[in-house]
Amino acid sequence: MLTSEVRREMIAVALEANEAAAAYRDRYVTGLNIATNALYEGVYLAMPTAMDKLDSTFKEDSDQRYMQQATAVWEATGDDAALPHPNTSYTSGGTTYTVGAEDMDSWMLQYKMGYQEYLMKNSSTWDAMSDAERLETLKRAHTAGHNAAKAWHMQLHRIE
Repeated sequence: MLTSEVRREMIAVALEANEAAAAYRDRYVTGLNIATNALYEGVYLAMPTAMDKLDSTFKEDSDQRYMQQATAVWEATGDDAALPHPNTSYTSGGTTYTVGAEDMDSWMLQYKMGYQEYLMKNSSTWDAMSDAERLETLKRAHTAGHNAAKAWHMQLHRIE
């Protein structure tokens, strides 16, 4: 038979366990906030920017005119579309094709050449353009680059 004192001790331990479980649930389950937890631990979160995600093919060209133009427009407008951002898939004849790792370097090169060619032909009045006009020119350069890479890939793999 349990004495009153032993019962009181068991109740106190059970209440303490319930409080600990509730605190755990509040902090790690229902009150989970990754940003707060990261800051609490001294780690700072930063969302990657389009510049952070930029392929090395383009990062290595930071000293070239086309990248300087794209970077300046990106900084001025905050629009990620200002930077080269090659898609790695396309649709033809109702089928979606994804560029494989074995073709990726050449895909990037074809995109880059199409992108640069478009800019060379269509940016003669670059200095007179507004940031909005420059952004639209860069968006069309992206489309031209994608189309060039797509045409190369379709020819390589005999896709009609």
